[in-house]
Amino acid sequence: MSLAQGLRCERCEMRYALDEASVGRCISCGGTLLVDYDYGAMRGGNAFTMEGFPGIWKYLKLLPILKPKCMVSLGEGNTFLHRCSKLSQKLGIRKLLIKDESTNPTGAFLDRGVAVEVSKALEQDIKCVQCRAPGNIGASLAAYAAKAGIDCTLFLSGKVDVGKFYQMIAYGADIEFARDSQQDAYAAERLIDEETLRLATNSPYFLDGLKTTGYEIYEELDWSAPDRIIVPMGNGGNISMI
Repeated sequence: MSLAQGLRCERCEMRYALDEASVGRCISCGGTLLVDYDYGAMRGGNAFTMEGFPGIWKYLKLLPILKPKCMVSLGEGNTFLHRCSKLSQKLGIRKLLIKDESTNPTGAFLDRGVAVEVSKALEQDIKCVQCRAPGNIGASLAAYAAKAGIDCTLFLSGKVDVGKFYQMIAYGADIEFARDSQQDAYAAERLIDEETLRLATNSPYFLDGLKTTGYEIYEELDWSAPDRIIVPMGNGGNISMI
């Protein structure tokens, strides 16, 4: 079903097989890896949507999951696009729409990326996922790992949002505390093996899930692109993929 062909370095164009994301970044230049698709196989404005798949998974043709049975979903995506008439009038904008990503399962847009990352982990027979977890990303990974039935270890150092911390506990994640990020990284490396995936926000699979926000906006606007899209920056992954 997926039209994914492999991975490509966005900087030097070096190619990798689809299951080589464990290299993290390009081994040649250190650039970010992205998933390549056979876009020529698609014809028509909505040819990449699939009936009967929920949320982000209607775009399965343009996601890197090769085995649909490995899809892990909590109902992410398909968030509402609000028309804000009063605010657009106040700002002097003809038409203003706001997409409410807080209605994703754990309350963050990150659920889109984590859903794809954990689904790929299942496809690759990964038994445990882990990450540095200051807040939203830890809560999301804990939730999707619980849904997938795989172990989850989260490493915390510094300040942690209390609400997100409670989510991590509720979803049954193993939590390790560290004095600082250096000790945090050391603890994580100690637990890495071939059956363990460490989630990074520059993973090609995680990034691929984020782009579905853009697909939804396009579809919700009757297959036309908006004049502008304004996205919070963070580390730049979300806005670059949209």
